[in-house]
Amino acid sequence: MLRRFCAGSPKFSFAQRAMSRTSLLAVRGSGQRQPSGGNGGWVMPNFSPQTTGGTTQTAGEAALTPQVRQHMLRVYNLLALGVGSAGVGSAAMMLTPLGKMIPYWLPMVGGFVPLLWLMWAPPASVQARLALFFAFTTLEGMTLAPLIKATMLKGVLGSALVLTAAIFVGFSAAALAAPRASMLALQGPLFGMLIGMVAISILNIFYPTAFAHSIVLYGGLAIFSLFVAVDTQAMIERASCGANDHVGDALQMFLNVVNIFVRIASILRGE
Repeated sequence: MLRRFCAGSPKFSFAQRAMSRTSLLAVRGSGQRQPSGGNGGWVMPNFSPQTTGGTTQTAGEAALTPQVRQHMLRVYNLLALGVGSAGVGSAAMMLTPLGKMIPYWLPMVGGFVPLLWLMWAPPASVQARLALFFAFTTLEGMTLAPLIKATMLKGVLGSALVLTAAIFVGFSAAALAAPRASMLALQGPLFGMLIGMVAISILNIFYPTAFAHSIVLYGGLAIFSLFVAVDTQAMIERASCGANDHVGDALQMFLNVVNIFVRIASILRGE
């Protein structure tokens, strides 16, 4: 019997946003899924995968109904647009006088406004949620402009983008190939590791060490890569229950992509 919790929309914890920003600071040297009120934004793990004729069904075979496929298409289309808007924000900071007028930390702080708004008081209007989503992704791109510029100067920006896309596609495919909802049991452990990474990232800003730096880079890369797979299966289960918040799901995926890109770019730059 498949055990699922049908949440109305995913929760984005403050910890994941903090991980994105504090780890960026630590790497440069300069709701995930927090339960709320019972099961909150969690999707219950499936400890007894569905079987048909003695064969365990994968997430793709069991859950990708036309409704779910349509939802996933909307999520990935919006994710692509969000990445594009982040690119526009970065370009504006690098190619226009805006970069000299605004310090990079200002859009970083400003990004909390649309993010927290979507977390705790999402508007009922889809158009309003989309406006907040694009405001956040654009501000995030502006924040990443110094890192992107440094990666370009090293000549490894193209490699960083390709590797980020490869990891995202690979772990998404792994989620679809795995037994249905089998990865949801990792939500709790990954969230615990994420909190630990936030603490290490903050300490590394004030008391930098090579060991902590490596944990933030390589440990963070592993955590957010796994989050791609876990979030994919959680998204499928929510959509199967009729919870079709494509803006929320796209935001979760965008945060994962940003965290993966930041680490790959830093690794390729030899940090």
